[in-house]
Amino acid sequence: MIFKKYSLEEIASVLSSVVAHVTGTMTGIEAYPSDADDDYTVGQRFYLDACQPIHGTFFMELSLEAKKIITEKILEKKWETLKSDEIDDCLLEFTKIIALRTLAQLTGGEKLLKAALPMVVYDEYEDNVEVVSMEDLYRVDFRIDSAPFSVIVCGNCIVR
Repeated sequence: MIFKKYSLEEIASVLSSVVAHVTGTMTGIEAYPSDADDDYTVGQRFYLDACQPIHGTFFMELSLEAKKIITEKILEKKWETLKSDEIDDCLLEFTKIIALRTLAQLTGGEKLLKAALPMVVYDEYEDNVEVVSMEDLYRVDFRIDSAPFSVIVCGNCIVR
């Protein structure tokens, strides 16, 4: 079973709810969906492969500003004092929570969820990700304060 079982509206609605709740709880600032066609420089990408009950990949793309806001608020430290592994660990956990809560809501929370550990995409995105089918790719853009970030759900892609 892959994500195309769900409509873009269903996925966007669940993601909007989950992202608002998780960012509000973890950072004290609620993120909201962005209607603007945000063209921003991605500061970092994270992904998580889910394998049960739905097979697919979640990507989190963060602008540098969103990365800073989220990390500083969660860790309650100034950006300048943080080590790179602290930042990565924080945002990997953030990605995992959003992905697993989204899966739980989409499936009604009644099934066992299985997912790989979240990972950082260090190199160029296009060199590491092969999208097999564009019809099973969903992107929802968000803002936290004024900083853009995106969550992408892909039911049929390969991350190398």
